[in-house]
Amino acid sequence: CELPDNVDPKAATDVPAETIVANALRNSLNLIDNMSQNSNISRMMCQYIGMTQYTDPSRYVFDVRQIPDGYWNTSYLVLNDFKEIKALIQDLTGSESFNRMNANRMAIVDILEVLVYHNLVDLFGNVPYTEALGGFDGKTPAYDDQVAIYDDLQVRLTSAIATLNAGMDDGSWGAEDLVYQGDVAMWKKFAATLKARLGMRLADVNPSKAQSELTAAINAGMLEAGEAMQLPWTAVTPHTNTIYAQFVPTARNDYGPANTIIDMMVELDDARLPAFFTQTDTSTEVGVEKWAYVGIEYGATTVAYNSISHFSDAMFEPDFPATFACHAEVRFILAEAAARGFSVDGSAQEHYEAGLAESHAF
Repeated sequence: CELPDNVDPKAATDVPAETIVANALRNSLNLIDNMSQNSNISRMMCQYIGMTQYTDPSRYVFDVRQIPDGYWNTSYLVLNDFKEIKALIQDLTGSESFNRMNANRMAIVDILEVLVYHNLVDLFGNVPYTEALGGFDGKTPAYDDQVAIYDDLQVRLTSAIATLNAGMDDGSWGAEDLVYQGDVAMWKKFAATLKARLGMRLADVNPSKAQSELTAAINAGMLEAGEAMQLPWTAVTPHTNTIYAQFVPTARNDYGPANTIIDMMVELDDARLPAFFTQTDTSTEVGVEKWAYVGIEYGATTVAYNSISHFSDAMFEPDFPATFACHAEVRFILAEAAARGFSVDGSAQEHYEAGLAESHAF
């Protein structure tokens, strides 16, 4: 291995930033969206889904599959990619328009870093931040206080929004941007929505900070009706929607909707039920059908897949998009803020019903 000619001729030695952007964007969003019990069990923690077998994760047994370790490692790998992108483009200069375009690209990478770090903090609390990504020479980084990290993430979002405002007409990544194809205005709206989300995370512990960040987000302009931050999958494995990925290529039936969400939606006669789930025949009489929505009893050890409701056909499409923020979330954030007595236009009921209408439309 120490010989001077020991070079892999097929290994890239000079990778352009554009290539890394597409890869890091895909990998970071896939991590957040993934529903595999080996990668990301957030949907189980919300009790949206359960497992028909191998049910340790849905019973809060995390160490068997080293789930926290895997999420942690992948997060810092994509953060290292974002760091490399910045290193490749930070010294590029040209015309005033080019410089604003490059600043937009830096701001978008910063927004994606904020998204990954905010998920890390929400899951783990204190994490390496200011000393993170030190490589071989920084193998024991300090763990920053989660409050300090959240404060800095908000500062970074404020800066990114200002940068994107200044370069609104100058473009950014273009086709390498798998989400918005370089649309600066949409990245600004997503950044503002993220700012509101992070602000409302503090509503119980620091209401004044939550209010100020929410006001800043409102003034910046969040995602509007029909708008979302989504990754549109290509439908070519491995770039497929997570439900398709866990069922079709593997020919497995390990997951299903949890009774927690199904029972609540049935009780409310929620019109979205057929868009989310199928019905199953619950009849015990031969020749008699009795169709109903049935979820996995959350935490059960084993469940027969044919005895429960399944995800809808639309959710099994390999190109079904992964959504990371949308106008419905904006409305629910504003509804919560109004219910808490924060200063926002409109009542809690108005925003809540508008959020429901947006969700129904989707």
